Amino acid sequence: MTTLPHKPDWFLHAHLAATLDERLCILKQPPEQIILAAADGDESYRLLSMRYPHAHFQEYDSREAYLQAAQIIRKAKQNWWQKLHSNLPAQTVSDQLPGNQSADMVWSNLGLIHQNDPVAVIKNWAGALKPDGLLFSATLVRIP
Repeated sequence: MTTLPHKPDWFLHAHLAATLDERLCILKQPPEQIILAAADGDESYRLLSMRYPHAHFQEYDSREAYLQAAQIIRKAKQNWWQKLHSNLPAQTVSDQLPGNQSADMVWSNLGLIHQNDPVAVIKNWAGALKPDGLLFSATLVRIP
């Protein structure tokens, strides 16, 4: 695992991604278009790309350093053959997902914790999903 400068390690992201991944066995049809809402190192992409090797991935996060860290981790894990033939997720520096209802799945691993308006974010995620699309999200809740 790689640590961002002045940021914690990815251990919590790894645990939550694995916990969410365990629940995917209930899906009857594999998703073809997956949007990763918020970069979490390589944790979610690694698990999802192993489970759904033919899926097309896009990754969105307004924190450019997180996107860069995710790409660095992914590239470091590739062998020479994968470097020549793999398709890493296209990355977009934005929290706004496309509202074109094209994604089979929106996956967010701690993507809400840096958002000021979680309700607006969830509405945006819903707009990116196909009518029968799935939202998988892990977040932390602050109890007053």
